[in-house]
Amino acid sequence: MDQLKSKVVNVVLTIQEGKGMESIKNLTFISAIFNGRVLESDPVTAEDCPSFNTNLIWEIEKKDLRKIRSSNQPLRVECVSVDTQNRREKFGHVLLDLRSALIVKDPDDKVPFKWQKLIAVRNKKRNCFPELYLSLTIRNQIEVACQESLEQIWEAEPRSEGAIPIKYLEDGYIAVGDERLCSEDYSLNILIKSATSLDLLLPEVLVFQSNNKYCMSIKIFGIPIRTKQFSKDLHDKIVFEEKIVVRLLSNVDILQQFFAEEKFEVGFSCGQDLLGVTTVSFDGLINTNEKLLLNTCYFRFPSPNGIVPVGKDGRKPVLALEIFLVQNRRSISALIVGVSTSAENVENDVSKASGDHEEAKAQQQILLVTEEHMKELEEWKQRQKVEFEQQLHKVKEEELEKEREEMEKEREELEREREELEKGHQELEKEREELVEKKADLDENIKKCRELQDELQEKLNELKLSRILKKKSKTSGNILGVIEENQKKFADCDKELLIDYISKLQYDNENLKQILNEQKQEVENNQRTALTKEQTTNLLQELKGLEEKFEVAQQTKTYFKEQWQKACQEIHNLKAEDYRQLQNQLRERREELSQLDHLCIMDEPNGLISF
Repeated sequence: MDQLKSKVVNVVLTIQEGKGMESIKNLTFISAIFNGRVLESDPVTAEDCPSFNTNLIWEIEKKDLRKIRSSNQPLRVECVSVDTQNRREKFGHVLLDLRSALIVKDPDDKVPFKWQKLIAVRNKKRNCFPELYLSLTIRNQIEVACQESLEQIWEAEPRSEGAIPIKYLEDGYIAVGDERLCSEDYSLNILIKSATSLDLLLPEVLVFQSNNKYCMSIKIFGIPIRTKQFSKDLHDKIVFEEKIVVRLLSNVDILQQFFAEEKFEVGFSCGQDLLGVTTVSFDGLINTNEKLLLNTCYFRFPSPNGIVPVGKDGRKPVLALEIFLVQNRRSISALIVGVSTSAENVENDVSKASGDHEEAKAQQQILLVTEEHMKELEEWKQRQKVEFEQQLHKVKEEELEKEREEMEKEREELEREREELEKGHQELEKEREELVEKKADLDENIKKCRELQDELQEKLNELKLSRILKKKSKTSGNILGVIEENQKKFADCDKELLIDYISKLQYDNENLKQILNEQKQEVENNQRTALTKEQTTNLLQELKGLEEKFEVAQQTKTYFKEQWQKACQEIHNLKAEDYRQLQNQLRERREELSQLDHLCIMDEPNGLISF
């Protein structure tokens, strides 16, 4: 492919004819799939040797084509038949190798064709051997002439004879029908809602490009109107919600006949290139303020054949529209024209008449006519005033109802907040009561513990005394034996020595008793101090915990009080603001009514002078 100069090349599949297809009874066409893109030929009549004479061309970059050729991806060519109910049936297919495609430098060079047998033919049709006479080539990109702009494509076409006339007025209105009968003001609203599967309309050149800017354009009454440009993924659903309003002057009967005959076109374009077109009819738009929903407006290619593209999964490019007609107001131009024409006729008659008597009669007739028309104008003014007052009253009632609903919603929300605050306050009170009860229980438990400690101490003292007494009773029995032994031992000793020895022993015993008493006191003191320290530490910890909980409860209480005050202040401010707004609205309405009365008073003398 190096001999091809352009970066983008064309893969061209040329199919001239087929043979051995006598078993096909319906229309036949060729469908080819390359790089995920499907191209189809025009259907031909069923024959033994049908003549297709078609070229299917794909655009692709060289580097991408090299990858496809190296991966040995085939080009699939299918022969498909279509019955009267648009049901498709595959007859067979051919797989072509891109590596065997012929590279053509000059488009005038002759290309060899080959017969390719169809494979995967159904059992009932295997008695025939269908073949296709085709060629596969790779060429330089074919230059296509630039497409005309939308304004050149969509020129205002002259209306046919017998059609309802259309006239474009300077003030932006379009008069439909005879101008003398166009006395009613209408607004034709066309809402472009959404579009899907627009990627099927893209040519090969735009498929691989990014940041393309697209737009929708409507050709209505011979005038093209464009929407805002967008750059989105065309595979997804695109939501527009853009409205086009056309102001019309006509009447109901003419519009019904006009909408039954008239159609308009919607185009999908990229820059100046028109990619797809759909034709929309007004049929079904009869009554005013009734919406005509059109959810299945299929785009077709802007070619003479106008084929609607279809994807693999059966999806089609679809546009959803919504059309409705609104009557704005009733014009009084016909009434004024009638008054002026009648006055002119009377004046002409007066000018032709002769004599003072006839002139007086003519003047009286003019005065009578003017008085009648003035009465009609006064009645019309009164009706308009009553209608305006009714509409104003309705608007006021609607606004008041809306404000009341909003106020009720706000009140409900504030009441909910108030209930929540009250619940929180009640919960805090309950927690506080529980804390007080727990504190009282702890005090009682401490008292009970102290009483139990005193009782235990008394019992310990009693046990110690009983133990000492038992020991003494035992020692007293032993003393007698010791005395006898000592008498035997010390019978021969001197009395002075014995006295000294006994005195020493007494002194030592007294010292030992003192030591024992001191040690007992120290042990008791240590036990008391240990118990009191543990109790005090426990009590201090419990008191700290209670104080912390009490502080938290106080903080939450103050917080909820502040929130409650803020809520009450906000309610008061909202009520005051609503009252001020209502007063301002009432003042504005009164001023409007006074201005209307003033205008009505000012219009009366002007009307008399004009006639």
